Amino acid sequence: MVLTDAIIYRQAAAEVGRLPTDLIKLVVRFYTGALEMGRLADGAPTALEAYEVLRGLGPGFRTTAALVIRALDKFEACGFAADADIRLNREEVKELAAKMGYPLEEVMKRYGPRP
Repeated sequence: MVLTDAIIYRQAAAEVGRLPTDLIKLVVRFYTGALEMGRLADGAPTALEAYEVLRGLGPGFRTTAALVIRALDKFEACGFAADADIRLNREEVKELAAKMGYPLEEVMKRYGPRP
C-alpha cells in the first residue's frame, strides 16, 4: 500500500495545485477511510471479527467512493477547469446515499450541508 501511495502522490503532486479544493478533500477523505479500514481489520483478533467491523463500515465507505466518483465526473464535464464547481447538491448526495444504503443524515454529518 505504501509503494502504491507513493506512486500516486508522485504522479499527482504536479497537478494538486490545479485541482479544486473540494476534490482534494474528498480524495483525502477516501484514502484516509481506506487506511483506517485496513488498520481496523489488522487489529481484529480473527478474520470473522475483522469482517464484522468492516461490514459495518461498508456503506459509509461505498458512499465516500461514490461521492469521489461523482465529483470526478463533474470535474471532467467542466473540462478539468481548476475553478470548476464540483460540489454535489443535496439531491445528488441524497441519491448516492440511497443507492449505497447509507442514511442521508449520516452523509450530511460527515460532509456538511450542500447548497
